[in-house]
Amino acid sequence: MFVVGSGNSSGTVLHRLVLDQLVVTTTRHSVEECAAGLHYHERPHLSLVLRGGDVEARARACTRREPGALAFYPAGDVHGSVSRDAESIHANVEFGPDFFDTIDVCADDVAARLARRHDAALLVLRTQAELCSGNTSHAALAIEAIVVDLVTPRRSERAHPAWVDRVEEALIDGWSERLSLSRLAAIGGVHPVTVSREFRRHVGTSLTAYLRRLRVSRSVPRITGGTTPLSQVAFEWGFADQSHLTRAMREETGFSPGALRRLGAQTDRQRRAPR
Repeated sequence: MFVVGSGNSSGTVLHRLVLDQLVVTTTRHSVEECAAGLHYHERPHLSLVLRGGDVEARARACTRREPGALAFYPAGDVHGSVSRDAESIHANVEFGPDFFDTIDVCADDVAARLARRHDAALLVLRTQAELCSGNTSHAALAIEAIVVDLVTPRRSERAHPAWVDRVEEALIDGWSERLSLSRLAAIGGVHPVTVSREFRRHVGTSLTAYLRRLRVSRSVPRITGGTTPLSQVAFEWGFADQSHLTRAMREETGFSPGALRRLGAQTDRQRRAPR
């Protein structure tokens, strides 16, 4: 077993930006690296599979990870790839020793919080967009704000009327269906005006923006993990056309679909921001 130090990886670091209490990286993991065995990281981190995937051993269980899989690893959490079919690309955020204390968040709650957020992968991708922007002075502040948003409780996690849960669940389960305001109101058991006016107040975004974010989030694994034509991806995930997908993807992640598909394929390089 080996230990992965701060800012490093069990694979190859392609891009890296070191901030005061965060390190953002893009990493490549080859098939051969599975032979390295189990390891753990000195600091807590999260990792999003962009391309490839593997079977990972962790906590006495093996899990198949596909593009779009996001996991949080506490410091010292032992894990490792048992098998890998092809090279993988991951987007990662590492947390400094004082990060969670500074923002008054319990690290033990992060994994469950990420699992409840349908936009978690989109926020991780926004940190990658800042990493690749080349503007390190702006990226530092932007990344910190994005990560704080990612790991702190949302409005929807706090106390709110039960109808909000029912409407949110209907949007998540029926994102590809024609959901009218009256249908959502019937599901929630409230008046359509209540849904229209109050959903944003409780969840933090409008119904339209929520549904668009769901569609973008669901399309990410198809974009990063395959070669399906982007026009077909747009059709499959409910966008009017490829241009519609591109506009929504840029707004939610900072990447165009084409740039997102190419992420990790550029020439290896490292970036370090001044402390």
